[in-house]
This record gives sequence, structure tokens and C-alpha cells, in this order.
Amino acid sequence: MKFPKAIDDIKDEQQRASARLTYICRKMALEYGLNPTVRAFARLIDLDHSTIHIYIGRGYFSDRAAIKAEEVFGRTVLSNEWLRKPLEIGTAE
Repeated sequence: MKFPKAIDDIKDEQQRASARLTYICRKMALEYGLNPTVRAFARLIDLDHSTIHIYIGRGYFSDRAAIKAEEVFGRTVLSNEWLRKPLEIGTAE
């Protein structure tokens, strides 16, 4: 997955991880024809949006939530590792 340069230019790793997770959640919602919001993403994977915001705030999803998202979207679209280790996903080009 490629991220906007503005996200990858964030120097603080915690903030960059959070920005990447927000981007992923919004992108997945948009690709399903919904408003590009964390709330829409949360509905898709049947989790409370406040839980998703907690994961975004700490910079990684729980294993269970990441696997649940992968099951909904499919591994080729959204790998659970991306949600658990967002800083390990390549860089923007």
C-alpha cells in the first residue's frame, strides 16, 4: 500500500503509525462505496468506532481486530499485518 508523502514525512513514529492507520481505514471504507470515515470502516468490520479510534491512537490494532478486518476485506486487499505493524508497510513513492 502506498501512502501520501505527507503521511510518510511525519517524523514521530507514533504519529506516523496513527496517520497510516487512519488512511487505511478511510481508504477501505471508500473502496466499499461508503463515506471515507473511521466510523464506516468500523461498521464494515462490526466493531465500535471508539475501539478503532483507540487502536489508531496507540498506533496498531489488536491481533483479533486485524484478523477480523482481513477476513472482511480479504488478505489481498487488506493484510492483517498492515494494521498490526503499519510502519513496516513500504514507503510512498
